[in-house]
Amino acid sequence: MIRRSIFPLIICLITLFASCKKESPNNFECEIQGVANIDARVGDTKALNLTIARTQGASENVTLSLKNVPSGISYAFETNEGNSNFATTLYISISNTVKMGIHSITVEAQSENFRKTVDFNLTIDDHISMTMKVYDESKWTTEHPVGELVIGATINLFKDSLSFANQTPYYSTITDSSGMANFYHLQPMTYIFTVEKGDLSNIVAKKEVNNKLIGFATINIDKNGQLQYRDQNGDGKISEVDRSAYDRLVVYDNVVSQRIVWIGK
Repeated sequence: MIRRSIFPLIICLITLFASCKKESPNNFECEIQGVANIDARVGDTKALNLTIARTQGASENVTLSLKNVPSGISYAFETNEGNSNFATTLYISISNTVKMGIHSITVEAQSENFRKTVDFNLTIDDHISMTMKVYDESKWTTEHPVGELVIGATINLFKDSLSFANQTPYYSTITDSSGMANFYHLQPMTYIFTVEKGDLSNIVAKKEVNNKLIGFATINIDKNGQLQYRDQNGDGKISEVDRSAYDRLVVYDNVVSQRIVWIGK
């Protein structure tokens, strides 16, 4: 009689187990494809083309995020959410406040019943090719005979006149709290460059010629705080033919160039 009474209990347990199994998660899993190590420098924006691919189970909504992102790095997903299978682009931007070296960053995919992480290394090149110090000529005083250092001036380097005309800089950065900017891993060559903050620029006394604003490139200030200009054509005098839309600088291989720039109106 005891053994017979066990059978209903076993049947009940089997039924309960089967019922629980139906209500359990659907064993969804996915892969994060396209994650790769990144080599970058200050001012860069890098892109990773990512794909979320379901590998098993029924579809689930997946949300992407980044973990362990260091200070000085900003990021954005083209879209950070999709249903199991979707593609997106991750944009990573490096400011001049980031710590140089190698940073380990984690991409995380999270659904209701599943979590997946993939790590990659973001290497910020610490090889300095050039340093630039920027002064505001308009802040000249006898106590500041070279003007005042400029915080937050934008510096753009262009490889040629075409990229300058299209305003597509090869390298961009911003002066820090000491008025300095470092340039990392530049190709040795001659660059066109501009330095600007508000209406201040390294190209001053501008006027419109053939629908273009051109002026004089600054090289220094005199003892009275007046800007001195670059002899662009090398004829030994400053004249109207020295007006230009930009200035030039040369970066040499294995040499840390140093440049001081004055900006004004």
